[in-house]
Amino acid sequence: MLLQHHCSCHEQQQQQQQQQQQQPLTYWNWIELVRNRYPEYASNLPTHLYSRAWCTMIGGAGGMSRKYASRQMTDPPIVINSSRSKRELGMEYRPWEETICDTMDQIVEEGLLDPAHMKEEVRLAKEEEARIVEEKKVAKAIRKEARLKREAEEKEQAKEEKRVEKEERRGGEEKARGGEGG
Repeated sequence: MLLQHHCSCHEQQQQQQQQQQQQPLTYWNWIELVRNRYPEYASNLPTHLYSRAWCTMIGGAGGMSRKYASRQMTDPPIVINSSRSKRELGMEYRPWEETICDTMDQIVEEGLLDPAHMKEEVRLAKEEEARIVEEKKVAKAIRKEARLKREAEEKEQAKEEKRVEKEERRGGEEKARGGEGG
């Protein structure tokens, strides 16, 4: 009876591992895992995929750069092929769910999901986003100013070329008149 129970548990573990291997790791899967494991923080989690402020905030809290985290908006699967290290080195890896839950445990333990801390992270993320927007505006203004300056110089050069051309024509006409009169 005990052996049968052990075999049943082992089969369940194998099925779970197969399901985990079939399910790709994406940021949305990560969020859903945290939502299910930590329902007390569910209200702090995004309800849809494109929450830039949340991704940026968590990136900062998790040690990633805010810039990197804010770019992860399309939820691409994170593909890591570990078959060679398993085959050649005999490596065994923990399931991604276990790793994420351990990370989340540490984040909670260190108080990084404390409302005051989260508020500060959101403030910093918004400041960073505003700074980036301002930098883009300044860069656009500089490009526009350079373009207008270049266009003005080109117009001035075209005017100068026309003036020189006109003078050359006048000089040619005067020489032609002078040759007629002499």
